This record gives sequence, structure tokens and C-alpha cells, in this order.
Amino acid sequence: MNKNEVKKLREKVLLSLESRFHEYGFTLKVKPATFENSEAFIHWGPTRTFPDALIFRPWIRIENKEIKKILKTLFPSEFAFNTIVRTQGSSFAHEMNVWDMDNSPFNFQDENGSSYYYRIEHDTDLDVICEDHFRFMSLVGFPFIDKLNSLDGVNAYINNRVLAKEIGSFQREEDLLQVRKFFDKREVLSGAIAAHLLEKDNLEELLRRYRILFEGNSYILTDLDKVIQHFSN
Repeated sequence: MNKNEVKKLREKVLLSLESRFHEYGFTLKVKPATFENSEAFIHWGPTRTFPDALIFRPWIRIENKEIKKILKTLFPSEFAFNTIVRTQGSSFAHEMNVWDMDNSPFNFQDENGSSYYYRIEHDTDLDVICEDHFRFMSLVGFPFIDKLNSLDGVNAYINNRVLAKEIGSFQREEDLLQVRKFFDKREVLSGAIAAHLLEKDNLEELLRRYRILFEGNSYILTDLDKVIQHFSN
């Protein structure tokens, strides 16, 4: 598939989704292949190219403006300033306590687990793709976006996963591993910034738990210290 063919198929896919996203208040931006509102972005660019098809794995990013401002100040050359990012798939659905999408015909299973993607050729029935994607969005994606549409929502979604655990579970490595699956540095820093901005009473306990959770991980803790120092000044 040459560049012109890729471009035409990519735009065909985006246009097939546009009217449905418009109903939810999202605007199509063709060049970055995103559907956007003020703080949420659904990415629909192809992730792989084959001679006869494109592979799409849609993903969502949340960009809270207050958190972005702090990240941009502290890490001007290191971050895309996203609050949280999630890719369409079973693990994301399970995080939202949704299990119905496990049976999607586009959720492929193998010995390594599941891989959720759309393989689209020139003659693929895009209505089937759209229906599956918007089923995922109605069950998982849009509720996720709604949960994180405020600073309080960001704080609850990220930090409650740490604070809701019994403190005794922070002494067991198997429990720590389960909690860590949710986090990358992005989520830790966004959670810490949200808690600081909201001046949460449990801030010190939250930070203590993050330090236990990522003990020895300088990649995360060094930047967490920068966030803490910023709010100490």
C-alpha cells in the first residue's frame, strides 16, 4: 500500500466515524487523526501498515489543563503533558469493571493474552468496525472520559487505587505488583499534582504509599520529588 493509498483509507475510516463522534461533542482533526473536545482526545491513526491493510488500535488521552500547566513547568522537554492515556482493549475495559468486550470479534486471543485491534482493507465493512468501536466507547471510553473530566475526578480515579488498599497489602510484593499494573510515571505525577492542587487531607499518606509502591524506582520517584518540591516552595 503506497502513501496515497494509506492516506485515502485513513481518511475514509475517519469520515466513517465522524458523525457518531459529533453526537458526543467531539470534533474531527484529520491530520493528527483525532476526535477531540476540550480535554479528551480519541486517537484513530493507523499503528501498522501492511501491503493490503492498515491496523488501528484506538487510544484515549486525557489532558487536564491544570495538571498540564504544572507538568509543562517542571518537565518542559520530557512530557507530552498528558494526564492519563489508555488504549482500547480488555485490560482497559477490566479497569472500568467492564467484561462484555472480551467477546468482541476484534479482541484476538493467543498464548500471550489478548490484542484488540481493527485490520482494515479497502473493501472492509466499516459499519461493523464503527459499531464495535462505539460499543466499546459507550461501555468504557465515554464513562472513562466522564470520570476524569475534573480535577476531583482525576484525583479519585488515580489516587483512590492507592488509598483504598489496606496498608498491610503494601508489605506484600504480590499485592504491590497488582497495584503497579495501573501506573506509569504519568499517572503517579498526575495523581500527586491533583492531590496537591486540591489540598487533600490525605496527601501525606498518599505520597508515603507512592514511595512504598515504587521503592527503588528512581525513574518515577525522582520526578515525584520535583512535584513535591514545587508545591513546597
